[in-house]
Formats: sequence, structure tokens, C-alpha cells
Amino acid sequence: MSHLHRTNVTTTLEPTFEIESSDTEEEAYEPMHPTLTALALADALKEKEEDHLDNFIEVNPFEEEEKK
Repeated sequence: MSHLHRTNVTTTLEPTFEIESSDTEEEAYEPMHPTLTALALADALKEKEEDHLDNFIEVNPFEEEEKK
């Protein structure tokens, strides 16, 4: 008898997905590995260091003997 009183379900339940609206700009990815930080620091120090060859002065040790 319960079969006669049962109502058939004709609609199906489908999941709804909300689309997230991103009003803010997406942040750029920045790697955070310690090795990459150390490499960046080493590059910065290289730029600041003065090259010892910039202060090079050419010397001729036999200059006095050549004049004789």
C-alpha cells in the first residue's frame, strides 16, 4: 500500500559551485627558499665590492737599468 502513496522525485540534486571573484590583483609568487636568499645576498655583495684590479698600477722594475 505504501507503494501507491510514494511520490517520485523527478529533480536531481546538482552541486553548485560559487565562482570566487577576485577584486584584488593576484600577488606575484616569490620563492622563499633560504638558498635563493643567500644567492641574492651574494650577488648584492659582489656589486658593492671594489675590484682589486681597478687599482692596478703597472710597474717596470727594470726601468732604472734600461735608462743606463
